[in-house]
Amino acid sequence: MKLLSKVFTVCFAFCLLTACDTVVEVSPGKDLDTDKLADLIEQRLKGNCVGYQFTIGFRGENKVMRAGGDARLAPDANPRAMLITDRYTLASVSKNITATALMQLLAAKGLTLDTKLAPYLPAHWKVSASLQTVTFRQLLTHTSNLYDTQTDYQTLKNFADTATRNSPTGYRNVNYALLRFAIVQLSGKTVTSLPNNATSSQRQQVEAKQSQEYGDNYVAYCQENIFGKIGSYPNVNCKQLPDSDNPGLCYQFPKDGKSGEPWFDFTTMAGSQGWYMTSAQLASYFGKLMYSTQLLPSATTTQMRTESMGFFSSQTPKGLACYYHNGYYPGQGYGNKGELNTIMIGYDNGIQIALIINSQYTNPTFSNNYGLALHDAIDTWNK
Repeated sequence: MKLLSKVFTVCFAFCLLTACDTVVEVSPGKDLDTDKLADLIEQRLKGNCVGYQFTIGFRGENKVMRAGGDARLAPDANPRAMLITDRYTLASVSKNITATALMQLLAAKGLTLDTKLAPYLPAHWKVSASLQTVTFRQLLTHTSNLYDTQTDYQTLKNFADTATRNSPTGYRNVNYALLRFAIVQLSGKTVTSLPNNATSSQRQQVEAKQSQEYGDNYVAYCQENIFGKIGSYPNVNCKQLPDSDNPGLCYQFPKDGKSGEPWFDFTTMAGSQGWYMTSAQLASYFGKLMYSTQLLPSATTTQMRTESMGFFSSQTPKGLACYYHNGYYPGQGYGNKGELNTIMIGYDNGIQIALIINSQYTNPTFSNNYGLALHDAIDTWNK
């Protein structure tokens, strides 16, 4: 039954796309075929990684999906090709989803970006004087000057007690991990309270519950208020779903003949990382965020882009502006068996691309940088 379900999903997606007009108007009087853009992207990916999948959208509508290479390699069981239906964790692309959730809630509660974080952390946590001054704007824009740390509940609790703001301004996972708690508090979802005069044993039990509840409630809020609005719920989560037989893995490239990395349940570490999706699901979210008002008003998404809240900005060698967020789990060091690279990127001609690569990308022509490869493909297509 599960195999039949997967075959139906692939066939249904194929039928949808073959019925879709892939020709788009990128500027007045200039029509281009997104199938040809997909060909250019594949030329730059094939043979330069283990496996990949990507979806090209145009002004909020998915146009083309492609997958190539391998999702599973021997000696892992059931070696197979990459499918467009394979869900991978998105790593730090998840930060954009967290930013969207927070912007929704701030508007709903009548709060500003300069609201302090501290009142929205667990009530019994000790919060340092430095952390008490940090605002939502500073977390979203990575200007909090906090040092980085792991993103699980207990580590963040200890961090909150001693946090200082002496680090240089820069990208930190901790900024978005802390927003997990604020999103749950602002949403009004229920979390177990710590009793007054709790014993050490009671505290330990309650904090274990809170760790799971904050993660589950963060996921639930996003499912209900983001993915539920665009038709991706309940197939988007911060863990692999029960129907994920032989899920796609991540590997080293060049291939080393060893087992791949399966990743794991990120629910209790979510906010800065964790969401599992296909490239098509990511592209659908991205398109609805930027080309509709289903998730946020246009003025808010413009602000997110221009003020670097869940986005970065760049341009192609030929000057086409773009906005993006990428994700990465290193293949070397940290005990990982494989590497993951993800990105959602939008260009000012209306094209949006969601890409997942399950290994290193090694193409010397583009300095082993898949972002430069995408830029080159779109500049070649857009000329």
